[in-house]
Amino acid sequence: MSYLSTFTFITLLIILSNGCMRTIPPDEAYISSTMSYEDTTPGSPGTSEATTPATVLPCQQCDVVSIVKTPAHGSRVVPTTWTETAPTAEGCLQYEAYFEAPTGNYCGILRVIGVFEGKDDDLLYDGRNEISKKLIFTCQNDVTWSMGSIIKILEIYWLRPIYCDLKLPIP
Repeated sequence: MSYLSTFTFITLLIILSNGCMRTIPPDEAYISSTMSYEDTTPGSPGTSEATTPATVLPCQQCDVVSIVKTPAHGSRVVPTTWTETAPTAEGCLQYEAYFEAPTGNYCGILRVIGVFEGKDDDLLYDGRNEISKKLIFTCQNDVTWSMGSIIKILEIYWLRPIYCDLKLPIP
């Protein structure tokens, strides 16, 4: 009895697999089609043409997260947006920090602060009666950020809750 059920089971599997094989196009069923793909584009490993790997510049390796990490103090706020922009002519990273007062408000004083290694935090921008401000930060070869002539910036924040709760219109 067990031979009969085993035979029936094997026959059923053969019938099902034969039906599946008929759905595979013939050009995919041959052994030659199962060989690994060979890339023949110029400079690929399968060709004789050598390529030079792209060089990563130090000014492309700045930490784009820690510069805008959430500060420990409640009145310090990260930029409203932190967006990559077009690189410099030398290929260095550039990011745009956008600071914006909450909807319906303006900033009596809009201050952007920079954190520097080994020295006190310092003022990067000080504006009056503004709704928003856009600043561009560039990665330098020492893997720190700069904004114009201000260099070696490690972090940025602004003091939004203190100064940007004034209701529009601006007087």
